[in-house]
Amino acid sequence: MLVSFNTLPATSRIWIYQSSRALTDAEVTQCLEVTSNFIHNWTAHQAGLKGGVEILFNHFVIIGVDENYNDASGCSIDKKVNFIKQLGTELQIDFFNRMQIAYLDNENVKLAGMHDFASRIKSGELSDDTIMFNNLVTTLNELQLNWKIPVRNSWMQQMVAS
Repeated sequence: MLVSFNTLPATSRIWIYQSSRALTDAEVTQCLEVTSNFIHNWTAHQAGLKGGVEILFNHFVIIGVDENYNDASGCSIDKKVNFIKQLGTELQIDFFNRMQIAYLDNENVKLAGMHDFASRIKSGELSDDTIMFNNLVTTLNELQLNWKIPVRNSWMQQMVAS
């Protein structure tokens, strides 16, 4: 069952898929349409799931599911991953590059390889106050509170310190 992403409870489970480049406005529309259709038909053990999709900053496809309604199972999560892989193939976008860091530079999303990002912080080009996206958050509440965080409060700080 498809619902508005903004109506999902704070405890809803989320998955963030970061694109390897900015989506065009036409691609955002396409992603919202096909992902909404996927969620509308998404099931776990033949039971419908209640979920929504949001695309933020033209870089992040975020899928949420209200597990108070029905739990997402391993098979349903595999279906979602396969769907996102197929979407990436169609759009020629990599949604699974975990070595790419997204950060804000004057309210614009920039992308850098993990080691390049750490080097930029060490050199002073970027700072510990640089806002990066913590795509490891797993609930809607965490998305709202801990998704955009300064480097100094992130797992990346360990790389910068070494």
